[in-house]
Amino acid sequence: MSVAKSDNPTAHNQDDKESEMQNPNTLNEHYAQPGLTFVEGAGGLVFADPEIRQALLAELVERELLLVKVKAKATQVGRLWSATQKAGGRVLWDAADSFTIELTSNEAEINRFIAEISAFGEVLEVVRSGALAIQKGKEVLES
Repeated sequence: MSVAKSDNPTAHNQDDKESEMQNPNTLNEHYAQPGLTFVEGAGGLVFADPEIRQALLAELVERELLLVKVKAKATQVGRLWSATQKAGGRVLWDAADSFTIELTSNEAEINRFIAEISAFGEVLEVVRSGALAIQKGKEVLES
C-alpha cells in the first residue's frame, strides 16, 4: 500500500498511518529533518544516528511489559523467586510445572532478566508489549 502525499500531514486515513509506521522510507519522507533517518532494525524502527536516539531517549520515560512462563527446575525455584523480586517483578502463577512472571522495566533490563531466568529452567513462553514512552516534564503531545 502506498501512502498518499499531502500538504496536511494529519490528512492521512488510518490505513495510511499504519502503512507509514511499517515503512521506514515513508517515515523518512514525511518526517525528514537533517540528520534524522529511520531504519528498520531487529527491534523495529530505530534512528540511524545513535547520538540522536540517545538525546531523544534522555527526554523520555520508557517502559516495557513482560509476561514470561517458565518451567523451573525443582532445585531452582527459590532462585527464580529471588531473581523476580530483585528485578521488581511479580510471580502471577507458581504451579510446579510453570511459573508466570510479570515484569515492567526498560528493554535492556527485560533482556537481562530473560537471560538470567533461562538458567533456572525452560522458558516456555514470552510476551512483550514493546516499548511505551512518555515525555518527561510538563509538556504534552498534541494530536
